[in-house]
Amino acid sequence: MGVVFWCLFVIVLGVLIMGGSPHPLVHLGVFALGSFFPDAWLQGQVSERQDEIRRALPYVMDLLTLSVEAGLDFIQGVHKVCEKAKAGALVDELAFMLREIQVGTSRQQALRNLSRRTEMAEIRSFSALLIQADILGASIGPVLRAQCDLIRTQRFQAAERAGA
Repeated sequence: MGVVFWCLFVIVLGVLIMGGSPHPLVHLGVFALGSFFPDAWLQGQVSERQDEIRRALPYVMDLLTLSVEAGLDFIQGVHKVCEKAKAGALVDELAFMLREIQVGTSRQQALRNLSRRTEMAEIRSFSALLIQADILGASIGPVLRAQCDLIRTQRFQAAERAGA
């Protein structure tokens, strides 16, 4: 709402500065700027947040894997990660997922909501694997370890591609 308000403010201010009745092409330009700028700005914010999550994911996954392999269940492990990891977008998302679970959302639904909120392939596969392990009753520790290795490999390959 704030971005839309400021864009409308700039549009009205621009029209007032131009004397109220400038050339119709100026009106069209101001309208186009006011229409497209908020979407472009918001998409930039989404990309920055996804990049921040992508950078923090290997470290957070390692912490979560160590917590679960040390004997904590998944929820306690996520709670421990939220306490110990550096504050950031991924930790915020995990803390939000914990709050959802505390108010009564099932773990599977909270994981689905996490993947919808972030709209990232890495989080989507992480959530899908944990939901599958939960449904099948499999141990989460080995699943998390395999996912950590996969994420680390993908990140290394992406760095190689960027460097080439």
